[in-house]
Amino acid sequence: MCGGTHVNNLEEINFFEIWDCWVDKKKVQVQFSTNKEATENYFTNWINQKKDNLYQSIKKIKSYDAEFNFIIPNFEIPTTIIAKNSLNTEIEQLEKQLNEIAKEKYKLLLQTIDNTVFPIKEIIINYEKITLELIRNKLNKFLQ
Repeated sequence: MCGGTHVNNLEEINFFEIWDCWVDKKKVQVQFSTNKEATENYFTNWINQKKDNLYQSIKKIKSYDAEFNFIIPNFEIPTTIIAKNSLNTEIEQLEKQLNEIAKEKYKLLLQTIDNTVFPIKEIIINYEKITLELIRNKLNKFLQ
């Protein structure tokens, strides 16, 4: 890949790993390393970022339903681009499921707010009339 710019002979490379590849402006871009430690760090950081995104999705759902419980699978750190792509597909499906759950929990929460009967229809705070409808609207905006 370096075409002789960084090494004189391919025998000088004792480790080689492709991290990622994609098409950018009709050119194939490849992200790779000839350093085993850097490769391990790359894949470790990648899986940790994916886990953080899943934790954020779970946190969002818990804000709608405090009793929601979900355990993220213990993903193995990939060591090749093929393993990374396979794991990425699995994680994307999990993210999609969590997003669907979040939508459902949010709808249920809105229904609960709409169905809640308040004993008072309006209150006055600092000479300003606060109606039940205004409270519901504020709750909806807050949750969004």
